Amino acid sequence: RAPRWPPDGQRILFSSNRGGNYEAWTIRPDGSNLTQVTNIKSESVGDPSWAPDGRRIAFTDGARGTGILDLAGPSAPRVLPRAAGGQVLGRVAWSPDGRSLAGMLLRKDESPVPGVVLWSLADNTYRRLTRTGDSPEFFHDGKRILFNQRDAIRLVDLASVADALTRFATGTYAVWYPIIPRPEAHDLPRKLKTLATKAGKGWLDATLTVKSSKIL
Repeated sequence: RAPRWPPDGQRILFSSNRGGNYEAWTIRPDGSNLTQVTNIKSESVGDPSWAPDGRRIAFTDGARGTGILDLAGPSAPRVLPRAAGGQVLGRVAWSPDGRSLAGMLLRKDESPVPGVVLWSLADNTYRRLTRTGDSPEFFHDGKRILFNQRDAIRLVDLASVADALTRFATGTYAVWYPIIPRPEAHDLPRKLKTLATKAGKGWLDATLTVKSSKIL
């Protein structure tokens, strides 16, 4: 399953249950040197992918989420920590510099949460990039990510997201507007989300708390 060419073109990485349970394996393009590279046993290994340096692989370790294995060492795979709500990262793609993984969050039953998430290996943090879509892949420049959204391929620019998160970090904001009729005021979050989606900013999440004050 899911064969992947390595950066040096020497060994093809794939998952197989030829040993009884799904594990990650490598094989040379001529069919020689078949080698099992993971030995998880308790879970099924899926979606293995090469790091750009060709020395590490990432894979989905069932309900445990994503594991990273250094092929040069005897150490056990590094399993990424869980996100909020016990969700784990899965179905990942490496950034060209090997510093980040883009993927999707998976629930405890291994069903995917819509949207693309970025994991930083440097500071061990998650960052949500989109609220919809799946199957992310990096551009070669590492600045943009392609992902699937229903019947279309869409793009998210990491620089634009970073700029927006810098200017509008997660939190509560007060917006004053002199005259908004009550029914239209309650419809404002929906209109903001609609405009954001049309602009390709589907990650915007808007809620409204109505308070009134008198200005003398």
